[in-house]
Amino acid sequence: MSCAVEVIEGRVLLPADLAEAHFAGVEAVVVLIDAERISVLPVRFMAARGYLLKRRNVAGDRVAEAPDVFRHVGLGYSRGEGLPSHWSEAEGALQILLPDDAKLICTSQNQ
Repeated sequence: MSCAVEVIEGRVLLPADLAEAHFAGVEAVVVLIDAERISVLPVRFMAARGYLLKRRNVAGDRVAEAPDVFRHVGLGYSRGEGLPSHWSEAEGALQILLPDDAKLICTSQNQ
């Protein structure tokens, strides 16, 4: 399944159908960022920690807030809408592709 995802100031917003398909029953995730993508991995055991995957609305959309990870790579105040994503069986993660210039739209002069 491929689906567009939003990233807003350190939060990854997942549409309900995508969240249900890959994160059903998951309460926490790990968020990793490199030059090409954001990876969101489900955490199956709460002792492993991670970022809470909160329900955003009654439709079932979910959100993971990981501002420290985004700040660490210089994307803390960034925004991206309609970012393409796909599930990678090999990685066991949702892969969200970053724009070619590896920058999201900056919403603060601090970046």
